[in-house]
Amino acid sequence: PSHDIFLKDTHQLSQKVNDPIISCLLDNAYATYHLSINDALPAWKHLQTAAKSSVDLGKEYQLLTIANIAHLLSGTRKAESNKYKKAAKTLAKALNMHSLSQVISSL
Repeated sequence: PSHDIFLKDTHQLSQKVNDPIISCLLDNAYATYHLSINDALPAWKHLQTAAKSSVDLGKEYQLLTIANIAHLLSGTRKAESNKYKKAAKTLAKALNMHSLSQVISSL
């Protein structure tokens, strides 16, 4: 399928571009893709990588990653997911992203 080609191409590109922001965004995108096909393990691995890199990036990248982790955990580990949701909502409000805070509540 075409999404496999896209993932392969973007992975090759990410290996060539040594930019932590691009890497964080790609890891979040890969995780979202894997979540969409109910493939939790690679999603979790990409989110762990994104979380490590987001520490040194802006709060927006941390928010993206934390919200994706909350979403990943929402199906299997509700209590842990709620902790991530709370952190994401707090961060969204601090960044004046109030509508995003409402979206996070619905995860």
